[in-house]
Amino acid sequence: MFGVKLKIFSVCVFGVLLACCTSPTKSAKASSQAAAPEEEKQLSQDDGVVPPEVVHCKNMRISQDVKTLTMSNANGEYFLSCNVKAAGCITPEPGKNYLLFNKNTHWKMPGAKTFINLAFVQDWTVTYNNAENIGLVPQDRSDGSGPGAFGMYMLDSWDNTH
Repeated sequence: MFGVKLKIFSVCVFGVLLACCTSPTKSAKASSQAAAPEEEKQLSQDDGVVPPEVVHCKNMRISQDVKTLTMSNANGEYFLSCNVKAAGCITPEPGKNYLLFNKNTHWKMPGAKTFINLAFVQDWTVTYNNAENIGLVPQDRSDGSGPGAFGMYMLDSWDNTH
């Protein structure tokens, strides 16, 4: 009986060692390179990571002191507005991708040491009271120097009938 238990134990230990010693898959290598060195496991939604959506400006207009934007992607259209005098009321560039931060976003930019979320973007801009806030961060600058100015907007509505 003791011999059978020893064989089962040996098989289990061998299986664990084999699983730990095999080379990671391509996706595991990519995610570990994107994560900070102290984070050895792959980041996922189970770890609280919620990446921002990538959107682009479909339409923009200014009426009096209100700038209205239509930002879109394959998921739908976001109708946003901001006070042109408020910090963070940036004008998105046509054809440029922006990262959309909402109340659920919790993400680490490539090469960053800390996570950013909507509150982080609000710390650099403004918070609209009595409205759902949406942050926009340029995905990259055309000169390759990294993200540009942060934008903060009120979510007027969202349409997923794309």
